Amino acid sequence: MGGRYSDLLTERIRASRYPSLELIDRLERVLSATGDYDDYVDLLLDKLQDSNYPSQELMNRVERVIWQSDRFPDYVEFLMSNIEESTYPSKDLLDRLENLLFTGMRRLQAAKAKEETQKQ
Repeated sequence: MGGRYSDLLTERIRASRYPSLELIDRLERVLSATGDYDDYVDLLLDKLQDSNYPSQELMNRVERVIWQSDRFPDYVEFLMSNIEESTYPSKDLLDRLENLLFTGMRRLQAAKAKEETQKQ
């Protein structure tokens, strides 16, 4: 993630089973200056995958920055596997996946339209 401070925060978050939101907030502030969110999303996905009941707060944080990273497919896979593994998946997980896919489609369509207008 770069920088000694962000590395320290990352290690403290990684080492904690339930990291404090204050530490995560600090790391997000540091990353907002650099725009490097790939490792951050990986860190949060690791935390989410280690839990039987994924944290709503951590999923919200992933979804807030997922478009600034290359980890969209990884997060979709995480949601899909949680849904597939459950006999009765939660409405929240289903809604998250649906919203994420619709947003992804809209972004893709907008990018294609922009590309088409630039060609002309």
